[in-house]
Amino acid sequence: MAAGDSALREGSRLSEEADALFELAESMKAKSRNYLAAASSEAGLAPALRALAELGWHVLEDRLWPNSRRANLDFVLVGPGGLLVVDAKSWAEVRVHDGGIYRGQESCEDDLDNVDRLIDALTEGLEHIGLTSAAITVVWAFSQRSIDASVRAVKLVGARDLVEWIARLPRRFTDAQAESVSAALAEICPAIESEPPLRLPLARHRGRSATVDTQEVLPGIDDLVRALLDAELTEPIESWMTFLHPDQVRLTRTHWNGPARVRGPAGTGKTVVGLHRATHHALRSPHPIIFTTLVRTLPQVFAELARIVSEPASHNIHFVGVHQLASECLQKVGEHAGIDSAKVNTAFALAWSRSDLKNSSSIGNRSPAYWQEEIDYVIKGRGLTEFEQYRDLQRIGRKTPLRLGDRERMWDLFVAYQEQLRLRGTYDFNDLILRAHETVRRFPSLFQFSGVVVDEVQDLNLISLRFLDTLAGDGPNRLLLLGDSRQSVYPGGFTLSEAGINVTGRAHVLRENYRNTAQILAAAAALVVEDAVLDIEGTLEDRLEGTSSRVGGKPTVATGPDSQALASMAIDSMIAARACGASWGNMAALTRTTREARQFTTLLRHRGIPVVPLADYAGVTTEAVKVGTIKRAKGLEFSRVYLPAIRHDLPRHTDESDSSYDERNSLYRREIYVAMTRARDHLWAGYIDETITLGKVARGTMQR
Repeated sequence: MAAGDSALREGSRLSEEADALFELAESMKAKSRNYLAAASSEAGLAPALRALAELGWHVLEDRLWPNSRRANLDFVLVGPGGLLVVDAKSWAEVRVHDGGIYRGQESCEDDLDNVDRLIDALTEGLEHIGLTSAAITVVWAFSQRSIDASVRAVKLVGARDLVEWIARLPRRFTDAQAESVSAALAEICPAIESEPPLRLPLARHRGRSATVDTQEVLPGIDDLVRALLDAELTEPIESWMTFLHPDQVRLTRTHWNGPARVRGPAGTGKTVVGLHRATHHALRSPHPIIFTTLVRTLPQVFAELARIVSEPASHNIHFVGVHQLASECLQKVGEHAGIDSAKVNTAFALAWSRSDLKNSSSIGNRSPAYWQEEIDYVIKGRGLTEFEQYRDLQRIGRKTPLRLGDRERMWDLFVAYQEQLRLRGTYDFNDLILRAHETVRRFPSLFQFSGVVVDEVQDLNLISLRFLDTLAGDGPNRLLLLGDSRQSVYPGGFTLSEAGINVTGRAHVLRENYRNTAQILAAAAALVVEDAVLDIEGTLEDRLEGTSSRVGGKPTVATGPDSQALASMAIDSMIAARACGASWGNMAALTRTTREARQFTTLLRHRGIPVVPLADYAGVTTEAVKVGTIKRAKGLEFSRVYLPAIRHDLPRHTDESDSSYDERNSLYRREIYVAMTRARDHLWAGYIDETITLGKVARGTMQR
């Protein structure tokens, strides 16, 4: 070793260590500045947030994440507007661009992912009290910026505007609920214990101490008063939008590695679970979530409900009817998507007029509507293209037996109908679905969605479900089916296996009815309790599940000679309820046909009662009675429901077979079951009893 080598090596080593220590010191100084700025921001917010205690808010400061030893939460607030996690930010540069947040040029995607994990941890920790993720909002409060934006699950707001923004939040919690949530939060988010400062022998902080102007974050008193008045005038958010049963909360967050299904009787919260699950995933998904159902007016109602549950999430959910969705798919590739119902009806009428089926002596139903349904739901609804497929088909949901000869004549009617459509240059709703499905398969890159939620799946036909399954695509959490086979109000049926959908291990049953009183549920269940139905999972259900712990009065049952007499009695009952304090806006009258709905609407208006047709109802509460068909009311609920003209059994057609009559009557009973279970608290059922009229005639004859 040459002279001086050891000294050179030692000098080099010390120099490298000095450089490393210098870099460490600079890094620690930078972190120190960040922490001091954060501390200044937090200290500035603290007085304003503590003042919210006067408005019923519980303010928890410096708390740990659930199940964490180090990650901290600046402020956790629980009060009338829900659960808020407030993170103080001192960033000088922040911007929102293309659905993301940027600090200068740096993306905050990792921070947003952390927010998702935080909300998941809080929801899991509070699952036992039923709090949904929709009630949790993460707020970034910027001390150096005035900003008002939402990105995914994060609300961005200037610190000075924070208190006023909080005061304007719609009411989610009662005082008791806020107290309960706050106590549960204190358990899962313990206070951070203070640590002694790190002391280094050669280190001394020489910078200026941080100063805080607390007035910078306090709003003007006039603004705060206006915010409080605005919040006070808003209707409280319904409880189900914030709290669910713990089992339901779990379903809103469960990870499924394939298609899943949630089923259960009426009132068990299937749609509620679907809405919360859609909002949960919409905040985390790069592409929209589709929420769809057959009833075309329901999506606008669901869209309004989702906006109340979580406005940021609602912007990433596409609420749309199945046929409208198919039209949109075709329009996206420049294809015509209109349906000419008049031409479609003419095409079938001409085909039927030339059909041998109407002259067959072996069939028990000669109604042309029945055989048009056979085409819509059994043949085209299943996508059949060859007679051999129809010849051996098990016609699920159809009780009228068809011999081979009748099936051949039925197929001839179908072929003639298709030819009449072609001659008129038109197509029907099933063709619309088939064309849209083919379009999606040909151009998959044009249809980017993060998932599909299907409500009332039992009312779809097979080709519609296949179409939606293709739109959803493969992968976890992509397809969720909600429904109950006993609530099917359309003929025909299918099984999931026919659609190529397997929900084994991902099918869940809800049994507790949260909507109806036990008395209303019992009255409705009596209609269908003896009817066995084939569920879409392929099992025969011979008993009605579902219980209710809610107690109320017995449904009112009235009888009258005809629909006109019963309508008058129903309106008298509405007026009496109104005189006792009931609201017009909490009442709904449901009929079987559009014609009956129009007639009842005319009678209401004649007596000065405000009305809104269900076709125009968008989920916004108005002081008017809702009137519409039972099918349009599917998925909805009302405090008081009036059924002004129903029957215990349908009149029997001349020469109608037992099997055909049983099929019609079974479908009718399911429809009335759906109607009755729309009622939360009060049910008025008016039954037509023609013997009343016959009795009057008989008595009149005797008197003469």
